[in-house]
Amino acid sequence: MQESRSSEGSIDTAALLQSVELARDVILLHRLPTETPKERLQLAHEQEPTLRGQLWQLLILGSCDKNDEESSVKVYEKLLLLGKSRCHDKICDDSFRTFRSDKEFLSIVSEAALIRFLDAFVHMNDVMTTGKGAALGYKQGMNTIAGILLRVMPEPQALSCFSKIVTEFCPAVYNSTLQGAHNAVTLCDECLKLLDPELAFHLQSHGLTGHIYAFAPLLSFQASIPPLREVLNIWDYMVAFGFHLNVIFTCAYFIYHRGKILAADKPIKVVSQRNPFELVSGPVISVAMHLLSSIPKELYSRIVSHMR
Repeated sequence: MQESRSSEGSIDTAALLQSVELARDVILLHRLPTETPKERLQLAHEQEPTLRGQLWQLLILGSCDKNDEESSVKVYEKLLLLGKSRCHDKICDDSFRTFRSDKEFLSIVSEAALIRFLDAFVHMNDVMTTGKGAALGYKQGMNTIAGILLRVMPEPQALSCFSKIVTEFCPAVYNSTLQGAHNAVTLCDECLKLLDPELAFHLQSHGLTGHIYAFAPLLSFQASIPPLREVLNIWDYMVAFGFHLNVIFTCAYFIYHRGKILAADKPIKVVSQRNPFELVSGPVISVAMHLLSSIPKELYSRIVSHMR
């Protein structure tokens, strides 16, 4: 598919936002710009998403229609009137930890905004599941997903995308046992043994399983690995082609840093999530795209379905 460009050679945003396939092509061929905090704050003041936010809305919701956005604003305002949710205290236990070392994020998304957003989600889910069984509520890891979305789009649109991700795309990740995340860990171990046996053996020989080195990036969809600006580039691919790629990107991240891991006498010190390798998205994306061709169909099928 040909790219849609203006006469000046820049990407034609209007045409792009009309096509999911074109949006995917652009993500494959270009790195989307990350707005500065000043630009993002201006867009937030105008209640407008960034270009990345608009593309994510299109890819997640299938639409960037203004009427849909106006409807989401009205729904969100009603949810805010409900005040604190039944999970409010649990949300507050996690909210202050969300990207707390990322000054850029903190200048754009306040803790108060994150809390009211997650309270609104709990209220919305309670209403939607009334008479249909137990409501989802707030689960560990949701704060980082919410933070990423709020980084690129206003709260009402972010809520629509957030709900779609956690209830339809990745429901098993946020059930009572976080089963989807545990499934991802098992698949990560299996993939690493297949894709880099030497690295997998080195980790295993030191008693390091995926639950030790990979659980945090898998549960957070890479958000536990700084900096957030680089995480957004990884998210472009997951939003466009599926969040199951989380497993592949996690393997790619450790394979990219294999030299440091293999050279370490105590690899726990270099794979610990308390002091992760800084994420460099370009090479990790390249490694991940290369790895995809080496994964057998049966294994890839399990990767695709592990969060549902």
